[in-house]
Amino acid sequence: MTKSLTDITKRLLKLWRSLIDLIAPRACEMCGTRLGINERLICTTCNALLPRTDDASSPYDNHTARRLWGLVPVERCASFVKYHPHTPFATLIYRLKYGGREDIGEEIGRMMAADYMPSGFFDGIDAIVPMPLHKKRRRERGYNQSCEVARGISELTHIPVREDIVERVRYTQSQTLTKATSRSTNVSGAFALKQGQHPSCMHILLIDDIITTGATLTACATEIAKLEDVTISIMTIGRTED
Repeated sequence: MTKSLTDITKRLLKLWRSLIDLIAPRACEMCGTRLGINERLICTTCNALLPRTDDASSPYDNHTARRLWGLVPVERCASFVKYHPHTPFATLIYRLKYGGREDIGEEIGRMMAADYMPSGFFDGIDAIVPMPLHKKRRRERGYNQSCEVARGISELTHIPVREDIVERVRYTQSQTLTKATSRSTNVSGAFALKQGQHPSCMHILLIDDIITTGATLTACATEIAKLEDVTISIMTIGRTED
């Protein structure tokens, strides 16, 4: 009976989406072409052309992981795509961070999870921790983009999202406006463990949007590493190229 109800619900949702697309066609966020009924956010062609990394094949030794070597102890590292400014995908990330489009974060999270689940990247991970925003910046944006990405990943992996572990306690200038040589100083002391009972013996996956020098991730992961017997892995939407 439950399975039958689920099938009926899926058919009704598909019919509803068809009607919505007929009245107000959805467009690909990258190229603007009309999306098919089974396409979400970006079309199949743009999805296939995304400059994906090969981090899933070597999560312990890749370009993302090497940016953090010697800075903070991490287990697995991966970036979903190679990030290039002034591209359609970069515009997509801009809309996510500054354009009030939190839905983009969830869908990218689902895409990341779908790509990385077959490789076993999420195996053994107990909690997903989004990179925290200072409360002032969160009020400015209305949401935390990393949290939206985390929710999308959680939807497919069923790993819980934890926002009760670490917080951003110092409001800092955006790293995109800071010189590479000053980024570590800019985020020094910016994070702290939240007060209360902290978990132990956990494998945490820290989520961020774009990794450049790795200064923000290092600062946050260093604070999380103060937890008892914790293992930290890192995943980002993209990484800038050297």
